Amino acid sequence: MPNSIEQQITQHLKNTREFLENSQQFNSQAISAEQRKYQEPFGIDKMDPEQWFLHIYLDYALICLQQKNMEFFKNIDGFSYFFEYTWGQQEHEDFATAISLIREYENLVKAFNSQNN
Repeated sequence: MPNSIEQQITQHLKNTREFLENSQQFNSQAISAEQRKYQEPFGIDKMDPEQWFLHIYLDYALICLQQKNMEFFKNIDGFSYFFEYTWGQQEHEDFATAISLIREYENLVKAFNSQNN
């Protein structure tokens, strides 16, 4: 039987994806092959933060959950800080919602990690 926190993480990531894709404030456009050649953390040298989260990180996180590759989630501390820094000064409420969703995701992963240590 799958771990309920794993199920919560999976559902939370899917809900976050849906929110970002449906908001007019975020660039959910598919990334090009050239953008996938990013060098900087979070792909900031090639794409918008939400593009990296949607098309690189989120897809990989879901695959890791499915394949039980939990090593991927070990270094989650501080994950949300990048998005807080990047979007924190934006006035539209969708940015605050997105930051909150990413913080909730980080906390779910921390709970999962502490449960499995």
